[in-house]
This record gives sequence, structure tokens and C-alpha cells, in this order.
Amino acid sequence: MSGSTNTKDEDHYTKVYKEIDRFFKIKPITKPTACKFWSMTATVNSVLDNLNAMNATSIDPWLIYILLKKLDPETRYLWAMEKDEAKHTLKGFFEFLDHRIKSLELLEVFKTD
Repeated sequence: MSGSTNTKDEDHYTKVYKEIDRFFKIKPITKPTACKFWSMTATVNSVLDNLNAMNATSIDPWLIYILLKKLDPETRYLWAMEKDEAKHTLKGFFEFLDHRIKSLELLEVFKTD
């Protein structure tokens, strides 16, 4: 892969995760008004339209996003540095996590008390 492809791929996944983030930042409606419902549905439609335009219709980015939110900052950083397009699938994410687990287990062997 050329360097420009990696940059394009990074930009693609950054855009995908930003759209998913917009979706999850929709505020709950506690006092129903037509305006609030219009705003919510407009945001949902915008997110879905943008994801469709990016050809990001798989559930994988959604699940990866949710799981990343549950991980520590260092692991999220390491994932963000992942350049291989094939890794940006749920299968690739779990391979990444498996590698991370093995690395942490190895580090624990050398940990001093």
C-alpha cells in the first residue's frame, strides 16, 4: 500500500467513527416536542446518509466504536494507529485485541513487585 492510500483509509475510518459518534451524542427526549423529534430524526438520517455515501453500511464500525469507548486510552491509541484496511472489521478488531492481550500477558511476566 502506498502512503496516500493509508492516509485516505485513516481519513475514511475517522469520518466513519465521527458519524457514529454524532449518532450516540443524540440527546434523549424527555419532554416531547415536534421540534425535538424533527431534530433527532434529521440527525439520524444525516448520519445514515453520510455512512451510506462512505459505503460504511456494515455493523462492524458500530460495534468497534462501542467497544473502543469501553477501552483504556492507550489501547484506543494503538487501534487508531492501525493502518491496515483489512483490520477495520470486527474480525480484525478482535485479532488486534487478541494481540493486545498477549502483549499485556507478556508484560505481566516481567512486572516486578
